[in-house]
Amino acid sequence: MTRASTSTHPLAAYRAEFAVFERQIYLNTCSLAPLSRRSRARVAAYLDEWDRRGAAAWYDSWWEDLARLRGSPITDDELRASIAVYNDNRQAVAELYDYRSAKPWQAPTSEVYLVLRAGLVLPPEEHTRLGRDYLAAAGAGKRAPRRPCPSTGSRTGEVSRTAPSRPWATSSIRSPGRAVRRRLDTP
Repeated sequence: MTRASTSTHPLAAYRAEFAVFERQIYLNTCSLAPLSRRSRARVAAYLDEWDRRGAAAWYDSWWEDLARLRGSPITDDELRASIAVYNDNRQAVAELYDYRSAKPWQAPTSEVYLVLRAGLVLPPEEHTRLGRDYLAAAGAGKRAPRRPCPSTGSRTGEVSRTAPSRPWATSSIRSPGRAVRRRLDTP
């Protein structure tokens, strides 16, 4: 592609927004995308505001933006209630880690991982219930029966050691976390 042909492209006007394009062809577009002039200017303006206002620059504008998106101001009572919900969730996660540390055979890593990962997509109240339900089931010995894995013959949840003839392979834990998956699959 020649420089003449890029000037007629519909997106050609955007090239001037990125200083790096003046010096090179930029192919690294993963998480380190080229920095635009507008982004640099906005960061500089924010740093100036932070310098001028101190810590208030961090939260004042966010509250206004959130209130505008929501359509109403956020009250102190709503904020306190939200903090209580998230503190309860953090406490449930800490309890799960403590239980896993004390009784690792009752809470396999693969299942604990699934419970924790569910917190990325569940509302915090539901994730807290899921974690506490898991702890109650693990503590009561209500674990799903372990069935042999069809491909290897090992039982799910058990550590599979590699054969001496395959020293390059690593150990793995096989556990589908059925209880967690069932909980996530039900409406």
